Amino acid sequence: MARSSSRRPSTAPSARAISSKTESRQQRYDLSALMEQLEIVEVGAPAETREFSFGRFELYRVGGREIGRAVYAAGWRWSEHVRPIAGTDLCEVDHVGLVVSGSAGVRMADGTEVVLKAGDFFAIPPGHDSWVIGEQEYVSLHLLGADAYARE
Repeated sequence: MARSSSRRPSTAPSARAISSKTESRQQRYDLSALMEQLEIVEVGAPAETREFSFGRFELYRVGGREIGRAVYAAGWRWSEHVRPIAGTDLCEVDHVGLVVSGSAGVRMADGTEVVLKAGDFFAIPPGHDSWVIGEQEYVSLHLLGADAYARE
């Protein structure tokens, strides 16, 4: 009489499948070209600075990427200080980042409002306004959307 095994077939990907995924990821992002050398860029030495009333947006180029640092004074509001540059009613840039200091409010086109504070990671889709809350300077790092922000 044959014994049946209660062993389930493995659902783990094979080494070939993992290798194939890694290769396609490398081709998609061309990782080897991006990270060929060690690179350090000091905060305070941006490749470009976009200035406007009550603030500035510093653009850093590092590792083949663009990262932004937003620095806004008390009283800054996107709809008052960046809208004339962007030429749109609301900010139409995707943002993914981290609040370093201060607080800011964000209102989406549908009326949804949130408050960002120091230590918060954020993902904000297009179609929003934002403003500094309180008297403390607001500083945030932008990992996505930096290249398109506050651009004429």
